[in-house]
Amino acid sequence: MYLIQYVRGQAQCISREVVTNCFVTGCRIWVRYENGILSAKAWMVTEPTVVQQERGYARGVELTAEVGRRENAENTGLLIWHTGSLGTENWRNTTMLHGVSILYF
Repeated sequence: MYLIQYVRGQAQCISREVVTNCFVTGCRIWVRYENGILSAKAWMVTEPTVVQQERGYARGVELTAEVGRRENAENTGLLIWHTGSLGTENWRNTTMLHGVSILYF
């Protein structure tokens, strides 16, 4: 997981990258923008599998990046793009978001 911003249609990574197993059933996502700082937190409420624990995948992630001040919410948004799965048992290979919270100040 990492934060990106689009500049003239091109994605730019603006945070560190963390491999996580939280995008499975029970996933929660919290996003906040305040005073030029973008913060995101993603975590799972279900227990990780033994394999996920053995591989050391993060159960949750907190990221922040300075993105500058925005006078309004125009041209801003949230994209969740899941490009793979860390599931190891059939039902854990799905992406199911149980909650998303976005705060814009």
